[in-house]
Amino acid sequence: DSLVYMCDERIPRSPGPLWGGQGLRALVLLPLNHKGKVLGLLNLASYRPDGVAEETRVGLEIIAAQVAGALARIAAEESLRRSQAHLRSLVNGAPIALVATDAQGRIVFEDGKALAAMGFKPGEHLKQRIVDVHRENPAVLDDVDRALAGEEFSSVVEYGSTLLETHYTPARDPEGRPGGFIAVGTDVTERFRLQRQILEISDR
Repeated sequence: DSLVYMCDERIPRSPGPLWGGQGLRALVLLPLNHKGKVLGLLNLASYRPDGVAEETRVGLEIIAAQVAGALARIAAEESLRRSQAHLRSLVNGAPIALVATDAQGRIVFEDGKALAAMGFKPGEHLKQRIVDVHRENPAVLDDVDRALAGEEFSSVVEYGSTLLETHYTPARDPEGRPGGFIAVGTDVTERFRLQRQILEISDR
């Protein structure tokens, strides 16, 4: 995990196409380090008899650091993409509706299998005001007012024959002020139906 500079006499003279077999006069092995972890190895060679000058070494080390940083970013982005894909598969497969708004009540995220039961499509209302989207449902509008005021709570709302148990969590801006909210609604229609059946059986 440390860089190595080799001049003519130190280069391994193995037979075949590697290193010494090509008449190389200088060899540089630059580990691509990022936050204490080796991500790869950059190998450079020279045919010049004077090897690798000091100013060239500095440039090569800067390049190695930049390459290591780029590889780390690529790995982080790939990990983020995998995490997002996993999250999306969970959201799409679970009977939930997930909605997030900004401080002005504009929808910035809208997804989930339960949206279909509400008559909506994922992302259909992005950038729209949530009070406009749900203006026909007074119970939701009351919940939105409480959520935008920074209150955390749960409630059950009705969309036609569908019941959603929804938990509202306020978001905060860097100064700690209310900055919108996240609402996760779970389709509990079947659960409530079974509860009613149990109560009816109990009554009988």
